[in-house]
Amino acid sequence: MRATSLLTLVQNRLALLVVLTSICALPVAAQESAALSGDEIVKAGEDFNFTITLDRAPNFDGGAVEIDFTDPDNRSSGMAIVVKSGQGAAHGTFHIPASAVGGKWHVKATGFHDGYKVVRFKQAAELTFQVIPTPGLIYPTSAQVTVNPSQQQFLRKQALRLQDQLQTLKAAIVAEHSEGRIQTVLRGGVMEALKSLDSTETQFRQLETGNPKSEAAKVFFDDLRVSYQDILSQLSKALWGESSRGLPNRC
Repeated sequence: MRATSLLTLVQNRLALLVVLTSICALPVAAQESAALSGDEIVKAGEDFNFTITLDRAPNFDGGAVEIDFTDPDNRSSGMAIVVKSGQGAAHGTFHIPASAVGGKWHVKATGFHDGYKVVRFKQAAELTFQVIPTPGLIYPTSAQVTVNPSQQQFLRKQALRLQDQLQTLKAAIVAEHSEGRIQTVLRGGVMEALKSLDSTETQFRQLETGNPKSEAAKVFFDDLRVSYQDILSQLSKALWGESSRGLPNRC
């Protein structure tokens, strides 16, 4: 009887040991709470620095804390702060735009996620900080292309060459009597003009004297390029429609 009781006791102890070992082997659960600390006053256009302190560090990489920011007008934006394995606290930086509204902003740590599972904090950590607005911001309302004398001469020369190309294209169109042929001639002319535009932009930029390169000039040439490409697209659709109408009915 004593042997049986002893065997039962040993079995119970072993079962308890197995359970305890299994519990210890399980991954540490995601964080349940966090605390926030950070700057009290920030000027618009500067960075807001803050620290998240977790109730316990994760035992795996790839996790992140979800952070939400809300301005006085109740507009929200969010970010995620990556937390490494064994890391119980993480530092974050949020750039306050120069045009940000002044007043009390709220930052809140709402949960922890690993890209698959999201665990919401039982009580979201929240912090309030003051943003000082930046008055008198100046925004550009227009842009213009400024060219130097050598660029002006080059553009005049290219304009004359373009006029000659247009006259040649008009003559070629008049000589054609088929609508399909006219569209083909037009397509060839536009493709030639597109190549000329690329060459013109390259030579134009070689004549630039300022640094950095003019963004307005880039927009100017890109707009022309888009216009040419739109024309080519329309001509391609027209040619396809014309060829489709000319196909024999096989039904």
